[in-house]
Amino acid sequence: MESSFYQGDEYIKELARRLAISKASIEWRRIYMYDWIFESSKLEEAREEAVAKAQAKSRAEEETRFARFTADLTAKLQAAGLPLETISSAIASSMKAAQTKA
Repeated sequence: MESSFYQGDEYIKELARRLAISKASIEWRRIYMYDWIFESSKLEEAREEAVAKAQAKSRAEEETRFARFTADLTAKLQAAGLPLETISSAIASSMKAAQTKA
């Protein structure tokens, strides 16, 4: 018995008939699977690209924050009248601590 969804709409009936025939076809299934695999690989590539861009952005933001921190630290230490060796040592210690946390 026909579904009430299809009653009176010949286009939908024909589309449903062709879809049923296509699903029964081995060749159609093969083409569909190739298309599905291709689309899936494109989605995976897009996901990987998005992750890589996000990681690069995160690294760039971290480098910018660290550069600001280093500049601020240098300015404060110079304002305190510390010698250049002490400033360099403090910055090196900060860098080592930051790398340890990462």
